[in-house]
This record gives sequence, structure tokens and C-alpha cells, in this order.
Amino acid sequence: MLHVVFWLAVLLFYTFYFGRANTDYRQNLLFVFLLLPVTIATTYFILYFLIPRYLLTRRYGHFALYACYTLITSIYLDLLLVVLSFIFVAHYETGSMQEATRDSLNLIVGLYFVVFVAVAANLLERWYTMQTAHADAERARLETELKLKEAELKLLRDQIHPHFLFNTLNNLYGLTLTGSKYAPDVVLHISEMLDYMLYRCNAPRVPLAGEVDMLHNYLALEKLRYGPRVEVTFETPEPTDDQLGTRYIAPLLLLPFVENSFKHGASQDRGVSRVAIQLTLADRDLTFAVTNTKPPDTPPSDSNSGIGLANVRKRLDLLYPGAYRLALDNAPRQFSITLHLKLDDPT
Repeated sequence: MLHVVFWLAVLLFYTFYFGRANTDYRQNLLFVFLLLPVTIATTYFILYFLIPRYLLTRRYGHFALYACYTLITSIYLDLLLVVLSFIFVAHYETGSMQEATRDSLNLIVGLYFVVFVAVAANLLERWYTMQTAHADAERARLETELKLKEAELKLLRDQIHPHFLFNTLNNLYGLTLTGSKYAPDVVLHISEMLDYMLYRCNAPRVPLAGEVDMLHNYLALEKLRYGPRVEVTFETPEPTDDQLGTRYIAPLLLLPFVENSFKHGASQDRGVSRVAIQLTLADRDLTFAVTNTKPPDTPPSDSNSGIGLANVRKRLDLLYPGAYRLALDNAPRQFSITLHLKLDDPT
């Protein structure tokens, strides 16, 4: 229907363009009906043969050559129309010929004006279609990438839960074997941590205050487990600092660093082990540092291996690309990590 409407508009345009100096509309219509098939053939040949086969495939030399052939052929047909008009419309009388048929340049301009408009409209439509298809493909790619990232993040978070439970249940098992009076406290801390992990940290971002409370509970468990064999310090902003409640972080992101400090520190050291944790916050810039002592004969690679740190590295890459720096220092008698993280804007 769009093509039909277009060619009806061209028919109307030709009628007035070539008949503006001729009052014989019957003669004018006859000439237009002869010219219109040439215009249609030229237009469709360029649109659906030359452009797709040569121009869009970057074969510009062939396109220019065949476009010249098309121009010559259409001019030849135009001149043939003038002869036919002279024979069948003017009946061999020069004075009866249309004004338009006497001006070959005007005839060619009229023909190629329509061709140019049609080609321009077609190329504009092709460009818009390609842009739309490209935008749809890019949107589909981003959606697929987002879904893959969400699936990977879910898998990584799901790994944290069994990893944590395995460690804490081992702690509880050791206390129950010795009949420790601290076993009920362990159960209480575990229940608080599980409540947080299962119900309060299912969002993509959680308040930093919740993560700090989670670390306090975990440290309480480890202190009960190791007793005087471990000395723990945990420095955080004051509880009255509103930043802890208004700044948000990915859930369970800091816990693996603390777990790692006990796994490769207190659990390996038969003497007194020390764990120093410091969390500072300046606007959206978070610095989290964990240092633990370790036996001097610990292999260099042991302190930075395992599920915990590998997991957290992947989560940082996915959740905070380009917004974090993680530094590890594996010295002979101590291991330390320092995480610099740009938190999300609370707005």
C-alpha cells in the first residue's frame, strides 16, 4: 500500500510538473503514463538490485559502473518516449508536442528527482532498520550478560553458605565434645548469623551496619572456639556513625577475608595468634584491612588459596568492576589483605 500511495503521488507530481505549460491534460496524462513505467523500472532496479548487491556489499566500483549504465539506458528510454509522443500523441506535428518533451534536460531532471527521493527514502529506512536491529541485538546481549552475571553471583553466594556452615558447625562440634559451657552462646551466635544470611541479605545491596554485626557475631564464635589462643581486635566507625546505616554493600563480601585469617592463622598456629581487623569509611570510600599472624613454616601459597578468597575475587570483579583494589601481603610471619572499595551512591 505504501508503494501504491507513493506512485500515485508521483503520478500526480508528473501531471502538474510536465503539464504546467500545457492546458491539454489528456495529452499530458498520456505522456505521464508512458513515462511512469520507465521511472518505476529505474527506481526498483537501483533499489533492489544495484544497492543490495553492490553498494551495501562495498563493491563501489561495480555500483558506479552499473549506475552509469542505468543512467544511459533510462535517458535512452526517455528519448524514445519523446519519439513515441511525437508519433502517437502529437501525430507528427511539432507544434502539438508537449513543452516538456522539447526540453530533454527537464525530462531527465523530472525522472531522476523521483528516483533520488525513492532511493533516499529507502536508504533512510534501511539505516533506521539496521540501527534498530543493532540496538535490539545490543539490548539482548546486555540482558543475556546480565542474566549470566546474576546466575554466577547467585552461584557464588550459594557457595558462601555451605562454606560458612561447614566451618561453624565444626566449631560447635568441637565445643560439644569438650562439654564447653559456651556451646549455648555458639548456638545463639549461629542462629543470629543464619537469620541474617537467610532473611536479611537477600537483596543485591545491604546496609553496611548489618555486615559489621555479622562480623561481630563471627568473631565472637571464633573467640569462643580458640579462647586465649587468639587475640582479636576489630576497629570500626562508632556505632552512632550514620554512615554504617546509610552506606550499602554487597552481602557477605567481607566475611571470607575474616574466615581466611582464622583458617590460615589461629587454626595453624599452636601458640598465640593475633587477628587485627580495621574498617574505615570516608563518604563512599571503604577500606577494609585484615592482618593475621601465622606459623613461620606456612607455605607461601596457602594463605591466599581456597574457596573463600577465590570466591570473593570473582564477586568483586562482577559487582564492582573498576571500583576496587585488593592488595595481599604474604610475609613470613603474617598475612594481610587490604580492600579499597568505592561503595554505590546511596542516592
